[in-house]
Amino acid sequence: MNFKDFINNTIMDFSTKEFQNVKKLLIGEYLQFNFLENNQIDKLIFSEKLYDYLEKLELKTKIPFQKHLVYYSIFLDKLVSNKIAKAPKGNKKVMDPPLIPRARRYYDKAKVAGKKQFHSVHQLIDYCRVMFCLYNSALQSDSKQLENFDLSIDALSIEQIILNMKQEQAKKLNFQVAEFFSMNGIYSSEVFYLIMTIIVYCKLMESKIQGD
Repeated sequence: MNFKDFINNTIMDFSTKEFQNVKKLLIGEYLQFNFLENNQIDKLIFSEKLYDYLEKLELKTKIPFQKHLVYYSIFLDKLVSNKIAKAPKGNKKVMDPPLIPRARRYYDKAKVAGKKQFHSVHQLIDYCRVMFCLYNSALQSDSKQLENFDLSIDALSIEQIILNMKQEQAKKLNFQVAEFFSMNGIYSSEVFYLIMTIIVYCKLMESKIQGD
């Protein structure tokens, strides 16, 4: 999957409601439109801006879009993996499923999917839904090790997810959030992960509306 396919199957496919939502979440902090009012920015104009961003991202990082997706799945895995309760010791293949925490069962399946290349937006969305919901539930849980979680898309808080993603990325290198992202610039993997998270979140909301 290249970034043109990604844009066509997300931004260009959004309903009016989700297109307005993705504009609200991305314009200003991540994408700039200096000479256009918000109501002048249609799907085509927005898609062209996103296309230019992803093209420049590839050039500046020297990493193709498909490889960025691989690194994105690794990024999500690092966010989630240490927050999930471990399965009891033993052979998982013969273990009674109820003995394995529900969050662990879903995480293990998602981890396998994340190690494969994403050939379609649908594959990416299915993977991200589980990882987003696990992460969101972990952020809201008092327990250090998540055993159960809410797989409902309605439970997701994109604001909380993005805020904590920023904080965790900056904390690893002992930076303040604003300093960290100012230093790395918009054409960086770190910012790309946030943009991807927002677009995928809007696609999930779109799928919910369509009854998928």
